[in-house]
Amino acid sequence: TGVFRVTQVEGENAFSLLSDELHKLEPKEIIIPNSVKEQLEPWLPKDEVFVHTEEDWTFSFNEAYKKLLNHFKTQSLEGFGCENMPAAISSAGALIHYLQETQKSTIEHINTLTLFPVQSYMAVDQCTLTSLELVQSSEGSRKNSLLDLLDLSQTPMGARRVREWILKPLIDTEKINGRLSIVQDFKDNPTERKRIRDLLRNIFDLERLLGRISLSACNARDLIALKKSLVVFPSLLETLTDYGSIAIHAYLQNWDNLNNIYDLIDQNLTDDPPLSLKEGNLIKPGRNKELDRLKKIIRQGKNWIASLESEEKEKTGIPALKVGFNKIYGYYIEVTKKHCDHVPAEYIRKQSLVNAERYISPKLKEYEEEITGAEEKIFSIEQKLFEEIRSTVSLAGSRIQVMSRIISEIDALSSFAEVAHRYNYCQPEFTKDHNLIIKNGRHPLIEQIDQSV
Repeated sequence: TGVFRVTQVEGENAFSLLSDELHKLEPKEIIIPNSVKEQLEPWLPKDEVFVHTEEDWTFSFNEAYKKLLNHFKTQSLEGFGCENMPAAISSAGALIHYLQETQKSTIEHINTLTLFPVQSYMAVDQCTLTSLELVQSSEGSRKNSLLDLLDLSQTPMGARRVREWILKPLIDTEKINGRLSIVQDFKDNPTERKRIRDLLRNIFDLERLLGRISLSACNARDLIALKKSLVVFPSLLETLTDYGSIAIHAYLQNWDNLNNIYDLIDQNLTDDPPLSLKEGNLIKPGRNKELDRLKKIIRQGKNWIASLESEEKEKTGIPALKVGFNKIYGYYIEVTKKHCDHVPAEYIRKQSLVNAERYISPKLKEYEEEITGAEEKIFSIEQKLFEEIRSTVSLAGSRIQVMSRIISEIDALSSFAEVAHRYNYCQPEFTKDHNLIIKNGRHPLIEQIDQSV
């Protein structure tokens, strides 16, 4: 998704904190230095996870620091806030090295480094995570967990954000109240909320699309999916602008409809391109003169074949003569066995059948070469144009990421509002004192189980 975050844990309980973070992340792969390979620590997750070792030098601070500067094209790491975090820098640099070695392509969509200091969030250890059934119920599935209840998101990005927020609860009162005020606004305006959620439903996973685009692993349908997502942006902006909330309007300050990216894709790519880049029909007519000319040759092929067949019938006097094509032998002129005596001398036998012979004529051979050449040129030109479009979209990666983040949070907050509306939840009040006062409280998960009985 292009999300690249670092943290550094210290102190006596550092390994315990590390274990808790990894448990929440549920990583598929962990990279460690060779030197600790034989002494795997108890903080490693017990679930199925691939542990990969890299040379120790890739984790050295100086090497990692240089690697990060080169990748982000900066003079220092101060702007990312991790200048004085040696362990975080070593890990981040080793990871960039690993990605560059394994992906064999530019990783342009990783364009920033974000801190997530664990002390900025409520400490949720593995025991708490399991006991409260935050993301997984006691049965071991998502069903009947808090995540299952709260996640009514409309996009994959929103779903990831809901999960992240459940696992990393805020502890800053101002930030908490900022989120809650938006949830309240969405809850109080059901008509607008429904419109927002209906619009969000049409947005694809922008983060993963951008990852494929940046790694040159995308096809034309990925770009069309991006275009279909972008067409929603103006309507979504208009609906959000109708809210008077200052907190909601804060999201709109960095809003970007990405009009130039939408226009680029819309004006160049066909609306329903094939899955493979080598099947043709990628680029719209009128975008490239040579491409249009070659496609015209292909289109007119059927008429040319029909006219050649009539011409050859008249010239040879063979009424059953026909011109055909198959993928193995290409173009051919087929003549039944009883008319083989009338075949012109310039015909060259290509294939023998039970009741007929197939030939190629100099004229048909010339046409076949022209058609084959035209098809190859079409694939070449379309692929080149597609790569240019993909590259331009990739350059807008940071803008797409900003919008992915905004939309994921809008989706998550409107999801909370929908849940609050459905189950009649109220907005809590946070104070600076140490009292916890609950009136007419209900357990959200037990309540749901009771409803289903």
